[in-house]
Amino acid sequence: MKNTLPPSHDLELHESFYSLFRQTPSLSNSMRRLRTLILFVSCCLLAASQFSSAQETLVGLTSNGGPGGKGTAFSIKTNGTEFTIVKGFADWGKNPNGGLVQGADGSYYGMTYGGGTFNNYGTIFKITSAGVVTVLRQLNYAADGGYPYGDLTLGVDGNFYGLTSGGGTNTYGTIFKITPTGTFTVLRHFNYAADGANPQGTLVLAADGNFYGITRRGGT
Repeated sequence: MKNTLPPSHDLELHESFYSLFRQTPSLSNSMRRLRTLILFVSCCLLAASQFSSAQETLVGLTSNGGPGGKGTAFSIKTNGTEFTIVKGFADWGKNPNGGLVQGADGSYYGMTYGGGTFNNYGTIFKITSAGVVTVLRQLNYAADGGYPYGDLTLGVDGNFYGLTSGGGTNTYGTIFKITPTGTFTVLRHFNYAADGANPQGTLVLAADGNFYGITRRGGT
């Protein structure tokens, strides 16, 4: 991948806010710090490529920092090399609070908490490994929901499912489906007492074919 930043901005890693690390499942003394990050003031959420070779490539998002101060999409090898800023976020979509999921087409899909044309309620986007971004949906607070948290979840039908933490007809968030080409459907507008409210997480696809999730507030 080609770094989209000029060389003068590329990885002057002499101070730190957060680190990327690797930990083996045995929980023994086997943690290795892969990379120290500057210009990023929020944790990075990583998703491993599903089509890896001997040295896996990880892709992820930062919710702040980068060339525009609004977050970045990046890649890094599991041995800590080849750290690359693939894309810096801007007003088209900014401050993601989740990770990326890879679609069947090899592109990655994610959400931003802010930005977009409807008063900064967030977006749903596709990004290629070369950093080419397609905004699939500009979230409209009342109709779609707004301020999405977490990751998109890839369904067995090839579509993506996700949550917004606010908005919708009841203002408590929504559950939605979006196709890889951007056709958007709200599946549920959260009702505070009946459903719960304001989810801030990711839907989980279970073996029974249903999606499961949690809300931060609400319920009886």
